[in-house]
Amino acid sequence: MSRRFGQIQRLRWLAAPVLAAAIVLVGVGLWGQLSFGTVRGTMAFFQGYSLLIDEPTKHIGMIWPGEEASVGFVLTNLRRQPVTIYGAQTSCECVTASDLPMTIAPGESGESTFSIVASKEEAGSGMRQIAELFVSPQGPQLVCTIVARVAGDEHRRSELETVRN
Repeated sequence: MSRRFGQIQRLRWLAAPVLAAAIVLVGVGLWGQLSFGTVRGTMAFFQGYSLLIDEPTKHIGMIWPGEEASVGFVLTNLRRQPVTIYGAQTSCECVTASDLPMTIAPGESGESTFSIVASKEEAGSGMRQIAELFVSPQGPQLVCTIVARVAGDEHRRSELETVRN
């Protein structure tokens, strides 16, 4: 019986710290949910990000060589002061950013649009281009990724067959 009593005493000793940790986690979770609306937003804030991207990677589907396609990224300010996006450095000259520079008020969202043009050399392959945003106040690197499939000759043949029928 004394052995069991010792085990219970050890468990009681652990109960207080475990309960305190649970209360802190629930409190931080509720604060984050009320402040940022999502767990992702709360985690981004604690990692030092000023902005939260709605979807860091956007798939725009099939595009033809020479065709321009645009995609918007919604950016939400996680800070209590305005955040300015001064510009973007892209992985290719085929990607351009519009709507920059842009200042987003605390708790508000803004949309930055990127346009991509596929070259003939990329026909029949996939494209994955990135844009690194320059933000103030500075934080961890913020990257938007655009993924597309560039139509090739096999798509032209199937398109012609559809038109003939």
